[in-house]
Amino acid sequence: MKLMQRLKTRISSNILDIALDGANYSKRLSDQHSAVWELISTEVSHIRHLTVIIDNFLSPLEYLHQQSFFTEIDTHLLFSNIKEIRRIHVQIFDEMQQILDITRDSGCEIDPLAICELFTNFDVKFQPYLEQCVGTESNIEYMKHHLSSNELFKRFVTWGETSPQCNRLLLADMMVKPTQRLTKYPLLLKAVLKKLDSRDEIDRLECIINEVDYFIWKLDGKINDSQEYMAIRRLSLQMEPYPNLGSLETSDDIAKIMRSYSMLELAKPLPNTKNEHRNIFMEGTLLVRDSHKKFECYAYALTDMLIFTKQTNKRESFDKFRICRPPMLIHRVYCHSVPELSDFVLVYVNEYRIPEGVFSMHAANSRQASAWLTAISRAKAAFGDYLQINGSYLFGDDCSRIHKTSGIPEIPILKITNADDGDGD
Repeated sequence: MKLMQRLKTRISSNILDIALDGANYSKRLSDQHSAVWELISTEVSHIRHLTVIIDNFLSPLEYLHQQSFFTEIDTHLLFSNIKEIRRIHVQIFDEMQQILDITRDSGCEIDPLAICELFTNFDVKFQPYLEQCVGTESNIEYMKHHLSSNELFKRFVTWGETSPQCNRLLLADMMVKPTQRLTKYPLLLKAVLKKLDSRDEIDRLECIINEVDYFIWKLDGKINDSQEYMAIRRLSLQMEPYPNLGSLETSDDIAKIMRSYSMLELAKPLPNTKNEHRNIFMEGTLLVRDSHKKFECYAYALTDMLIFTKQTNKRESFDKFRICRPPMLIHRVYCHSVPELSDFVLVYVNEYRIPEGVFSMHAANSRQASAWLTAISRAKAAFGDYLQINGSYLFGDDCSRIHKTSGIPEIPILKITNADDGDGD
């Protein structure tokens, strides 16, 4: 509260008032000042949002921790480094205010570039945003987990959200504000850029905008990596122990021996790589026919393997899946399309390139069949890249063939796709 009172007393109601003769400004200069004012006023609004999170939720939780309440709630897992984020913006605003004070005292026009240059070395000043933005999704999931399992914590969050300062926003809505603010900086700076006349000022501000754009691009990549890891982690938790031992399960001795081999730990790094994690390239329902029978499965094309699963019948495990066929190493999977049909043939070979299994794969339509072929090709290309980057020769000559196995053109952009989202023909 003290911080917001200090901001309110220090900021002018309109940037035109900082000069002694603001009424005599030209339309061009007035537009320039308005663009700068938008940058400054939204900075204050963002500090207000961060302060509401800290004052209404984080600080009360920290106090309750001291009284031995809510000790099961980890405030860092809930809010990450939100206090450090606010310090960044308070410091920037303090520097903005110093420029405004000098302008007001001198009676000169405000220098828009001086305000914008506060965002130089953006990647250094805003480095804490990497932790905050990358962790936002997991923070929200952490909160939702405790909201559903802890009635007292739910009442605490509801109490905080009813404060007039929250302006009817839920805590989850406020937790995404830092990411939203970061993505607005290029737009705000470009609005100032459009009002500049000096070529030197334009060139300088374009360099600053490029710094901001690069940082956001880097952050976006880290967020995507985090989201993909969380997706594979959720999948790993959904998988039931494997393998299905059939009649051998009646033997306690064999079951005990096999228990240590039964977990497919998808969230662990890829074998023979330096902390590289799997991605889900595609998932969806397929009708599969092998030499024994036809069956429907929910398949996953991962970076290094193809998995066929079935949903368990247990009601208490509705979101659990069991692997119904041994996972297939992606670099040993060869796909052949069937023209004009929503089918393709999948051949799985051993290290001697002798078929171990042949499957007829039927998708809902030809578009989905094509999507599966492309996704498997992408996965093989990505896996080959990982092995080359990490200097792995685990699969010998197979690595040199990974990019040439399916006849599908390689697509450099990797994107998670859900086959069930496809349209019918």
